[in-house]
Amino acid sequence: MKFFFLCSPLLQGEYIKYNSNSGFVEDSKQCRHTPQAFSHFTFERSGHEMIVVDVQGVGDLYTDPQIHTMDGKKQKSYLHTVCKS
Repeated sequence: MKFFFLCSPLLQGEYIKYNSNSGFVEDSKQCRHTPQAFSHFTFERSGHEMIVVDVQGVGDLYTDPQIHTMDGKKQKSYLHTVCKS
């Protein structure tokens, strides 16, 4: 039996959840717009077939996103995104 695990470095700073699996969107004026723009971009670029949500992290280091698809099938990819704005 093989075991796999994924480790991320400890993120220093304020950890913010920008959006969620269930439709929550952080829209405070102090909040970065990059995560919402990224979710919107993935929806448009995929032809409205999928969207990356549950974007959270510190600064411009986002961790543990989820990929939702129109057909409800789970994606077999792990995505860790670093966005430089």
